[in-house]
Parts: sequence; C-alpha cells; structure tokens
Amino acid sequence: MGETTHERDERMTEKELDRLLAEDGYGVKLVRDDDSDFQVWELWELLDSRDGWIVGYFDSPEDVCDYVGIWA
Repeated sequence: MGETTHERDERMTEKELDRLLAEDGYGVKLVRDDDSDFQVWELWELLDSRDGWIVGYFDSPEDVCDYVGIWA
C-alpha cells in the first residue's frame, strides 16, 4: 500500500513529482492539500513549455505515477 502518502514528512513533493513526470511530457500541480490526508493532484500533458491540457485529477502521487506508467 502507499506508505509514503501516509507519513506527512515522507510524501513526495509537488516539485519532485513534476520533475519526474517532465521526462515523459507531463506536468503536475497539487491543487488541494489540507491538514488531513486529502489531496488533489492535477495532471497535465504538456504540448510545449507553456501550454498543455488537463488529463485528470488524482488522489495521490502514486495514482499519478500509476496512470502515467512510471515508478516513483
């Protein structure tokens, strides 16, 4: 199960995940993160360095990685 998402200090940061996804032509933005474990991650497919389209919304960095097909 996603152990890293349950420990607040061990969660993957937005910057780390964005850097990881950039190699595959994606970008990510953490659009909601409150004090509980509830998060919303917005995944973008990049068309160029400034523009792209929203692929979907996910509950965790692991869900984003599973969708894209990469191992974090």
